[in-house]
Amino acid sequence: MQMDKLKELLPNTHWVLVDDLSNVIDALTGYAKTGCSFKQHPNTIKFYNSYIDFALSVYIDKFRQLYAALAQSLLDENYLVYSMCGRSIIENAATFRYYARNKGFSELFSSKCDDGYSEATLKNLINLLDKLVRGNRFSWDAFMEGRFTELTNQAGQEHPSQTNVMTCIEHWCKESKNLQSLYNLLCDLVHPNLGNNFLVMKSYSGELVAGGDKGENVSMFIICPTLAGIVGTYKEIQESFLMFERNKLPANSFVYPAIGTVTTFTNK
Repeated sequence: MQMDKLKELLPNTHWVLVDDLSNVIDALTGYAKTGCSFKQHPNTIKFYNSYIDFALSVYIDKFRQLYAALAQSLLDENYLVYSMCGRSIIENAATFRYYARNKGFSELFSSKCDDGYSEATLKNLINLLDKLVRGNRFSWDAFMEGRFTELTNQAGQEHPSQTNVMTCIEHWCKESKNLQSLYNLLCDLVHPNLGNNFLVMKSYSGELVAGGDKGENVSMFIICPTLAGIVGTYKEIQESFLMFERNKLPANSFVYPAIGTVTTFTNK
C-alpha cells in the first residue's frame, strides 16, 4: 500500500497517523497469517480454548480488512467508504471489548479449585463465545432456506441474539469521554445527512461542486480529526485481544460439576 502517497494527501501534522495506520495494518496482517479453524471437541476445556482462538481470529481478520480498506479509501479519496469503515471499526471494537470484559471470565478463575474449574461457569462462557461469533439480529434461517417473505430483524431459532451495539458503545463511553462524540460524527457521515453529503462535495472556483472531476474535496476538515480517533482505537482493540487471550485455560485443567450433583470429576 502506498502510504507515502497518503502522506501527500494529508497535512504534515498527520503524517504520524499515517505511520501508525501502516503499523496497525502490518500487525493485524501478521496476526491473521496463522488462521484458525473451528473445531468441536468432547473435552470441555479444549473446546473452550479452541473457541477463544476462533473468535479471536474472526475479529483479528475483520479489523485487518477494515483498517486496510480505510487506508485504501483515503488513497482513493473515497471518503464515503472511509466513514463506513471507520464506524464499523468503532462498533466492532466496542462489541469485542464488551465481551472480553464479561464478568464470567473472572468468575471462572475465581472458581478454580486445585487445577479444576466450574463446569457450569465454563459452559456459560462457551455460550457467551457462541453469542459473540454467531449472535445476530436477522432471520438467517429463513434467508438460507429462501423464505424471503419471512425475513425479520429477529435471530433465527437456532441462533443467539446479538448484544445491541449501542449497549456496547455506552459501556465503553463510561471510560472514554471522547468516544461518544466520535461515534456520533461517524454515524452522521454514514447516514444520508449533511455530513454524508459533505464527503462528496468539492470546491472549484469559489463554488461548491458535486460530481465531475474538477475541484478539491472539502471534507478534509472532517477526515483529519476522525482519523486520529479511528487509528487510536487500535490501542483499545489490542488490549482487548490480550485480555481475551489470557482467558484461556491450561490444557491439563479439568472441570468439576455443580454443587449437589453426584458425578465425579471429569475432563468431558
